[in-house]
Amino acid sequence: MSASTPLPLSAIAALHKARAQFEAQQFWDCHETLEPVWLAAAEPDKTFFQGLIQVAAGFVHIQKRNPKGAQSLLGQGLEKLQGVRHHSAFQAAMALDTFISETQTALNWVTHARTDQWQQETPEPLAHPPRFIVRS
Repeated sequence: MSASTPLPLSAIAALHKARAQFEAQQFWDCHETLEPVWLAAAEPDKTFFQGLIQVAAGFVHIQKRNPKGAQSLLGQGLEKLQGVRHHSAFQAAMALDTFISETQTALNWVTHARTDQWQQETPEPLAHPPRFIVRS
């Protein structure tokens, strides 16, 4: 899909729903919302949605206190998003550069956190999730 091709309304609606779930720290639900869009998309949009899904799954691992899983999925998601940041029609539908930068900050925290930091009992994620900004 080229940048001039109109974006499918169902995909835009899914992005808005996923944003609300992500902001509510319902990362698994965000993953589930985006999965059908990812499966139906063509490249490079397919890689864009897979990257978002992997970042959401990375935060599921943070919530479960699994640093290896978090590091792996955040890293894979970042790699995909960076690779399509100027090629997916959907990159213009959200503040992707902000999302990538803030996901990198979270990945840095995951990579360098001490064991005792992973054992904290807090109601919010140990690493702050990026802002998932979807433009209207």
